[in-house]
Amino acid sequence: MSPEKFNLTVPEAILRVGYDKPTAIQLETAPIINSGADLYVVAPEGSGKTIAILMTIIRKLKMAHEKAPRALILVADKEKALAMEKLFRRFSEDTDLRSDCIYDSKDIQDQIDDLYEGTDVVIATPKRLHTIFLQNGVNINKLQMFIVDDASVIIKNGHKVVIHRLKDSLPRCQKLVFTEEMTDRLLEATEELMPFAKVVEIEE
Repeated sequence: MSPEKFNLTVPEAILRVGYDKPTAIQLETAPIINSGADLYVVAPEGSGKTIAILMTIIRKLKMAHEKAPRALILVADKEKALAMEKLFRRFSEDTDLRSDCIYDSKDIQDQIDDLYEGTDVVIATPKRLHTIFLQNGVNINKLQMFIVDDASVIIKNGHKVVIHRLKDSLPRCQKLVFTEEMTDRLLEATEELMPFAKVVEIEE
């Protein structure tokens, strides 16, 4: 399977940090993601899920545009949020894409103010995003991508309600769910969100 066939060019910033070719997870998921289809990606830790998420966003969004975010990523906790934002900024440094990181222990008004200033990508923990969403502090009307990372962990931690609340307000956009395991609870929580989603499973 040729990387060129699916337009898997690697941004210069990613080359500089040591990723010189698409990973297996990118090769498997790229044609589906490029088609605009909703997708479950089931893959073990260390398989490159985070890199696949970030490269997908950079490739699709390309450059800063307007004020409302166009990609929203739910992650399990503050540590994951900060780590993903750090990688995103590192990988997107050859672009003008903007990101904001939303998590529980930071002042909520500061986060709302940051979102108001304009951003392209929001990386958020479920609880804090839910609170800001209920306060009309984040505009999701322009979303092109809604991504849930560590999805089975998020559901296990009791945040199914956040996905359900967002589901009813999301515009027409692509939904991607990344998880280490596919569970009945995860399927139950997301099947209405993406009823016709495809599934890709990556072995370690």
